[in-house]
Amino acid sequence: MSEYQVYEFQAIDRFLSSDDKAYLHSLSSRAQVGATSARFTYRFGDFRTKPEEVLDRCFDVMLYVANFGVRRLVIRLPKELVKMSKLEPYEIPYTITFEETPRSILVDLNLVCEDYYTWIEEEPMLSSLVSLREELLRGDLRLLYLAWLRSGNSEESPLSPDAMLEPPVPAGLQQLSTGLKAFAELFVVDEDLIAAAAEESAAGSEEVEEPLEKWLAELTTEEHIEYLLRAMRGETHVGQELLQRLRFEFGSEADEEEELEGLPGRSLGDLMAIAQQKQQQRKQQAAQAEQQAREQYLDALVPKQEALWQEVTRLIELKTARGYEQSVAILVDLKAVALLQGKVVDFMERVQVLVDRYSGRSALKKRMKDANLLD
Repeated sequence: MSEYQVYEFQAIDRFLSSDDKAYLHSLSSRAQVGATSARFTYRFGDFRTKPEEVLDRCFDVMLYVANFGVRRLVIRLPKELVKMSKLEPYEIPYTITFEETPRSILVDLNLVCEDYYTWIEEEPMLSSLVSLREELLRGDLRLLYLAWLRSGNSEESPLSPDAMLEPPVPAGLQQLSTGLKAFAELFVVDEDLIAAAAEESAAGSEEVEEPLEKWLAELTTEEHIEYLLRAMRGETHVGQELLQRLRFEFGSEADEEEELEGLPGRSLGDLMAIAQQKQQQRKQQAAQAEQQAREQYLDALVPKQEALWQEVTRLIELKTARGYEQSVAILVDLKAVALLQGKVVDFMERVQVLVDRYSGRSALKKRMKDANLLD
């Protein structure tokens, strides 16, 4: 398998300027640059500069995927809209990190796993993950928790699963958003592991009515004018910035502190053990359901047996490979019905009649033997 790497960038808050586009084209002749996005693919060589610097200068989200086992999602958040104290419990050296730049905080999810040594589709993959940035800005930390769950299998993680104590469990793990589902699929986060973690996750936080009008009245006229002007000039996230400021100045910080207390104390190793049990239960339930469906199917064949024997003869008479395959498939079902009815001897006698009648059909006989119909 040849080497393949792809870097995808997406701007959300603004369009790329002409200077931005010139800069991006200067990085590589392979650059595919649009109004708000850029894509770089490599089969030989690599990016000429640090991709996180390109992200912080021009974009809001970056996805890097390499078929030699690396998947990396980096999200740029405006520094004034994020509290590092909310992010830090999820940090794992080299794997889940938070870099502070003069204007941003970069949420860097860098996973190196054996599962990622595989073929990569050349179609763009980042678009399904872009909504995760807005979720983080709203304080939804489920993305970080899912990355923490997956980090136990990352070759870059310095800790064993048993040494990784669980960070705060966000609400809503039972029902993931479209973006989180896309992340779980691309980064191969085990569904049973998510289900194990969700046992300690609240169903979802209810909307708490806040006295916004009262809080706004506390601001000065100059502050009102400043925020209105910024909104009229098209600055993004002004509303979110204002809301966070109001909550910080006039809301209760005690609720936020409570979110970091009372952790369940589970390790990732504990969760993996629970996930394994869930996987076994799910497989058993699937096998039981499959067996039940098979039995119902065979019961429905009981009154149709004679018609099916006639169909077997008709298909054999076609003298085609497909006809042989279809006839043998019907015989397999008829044998299963005979086993349920205790009439295996009768079934084998009728099969022998077919073998004798079509003794010159070696291809048919081979298929019947491979299907254990001649025992």
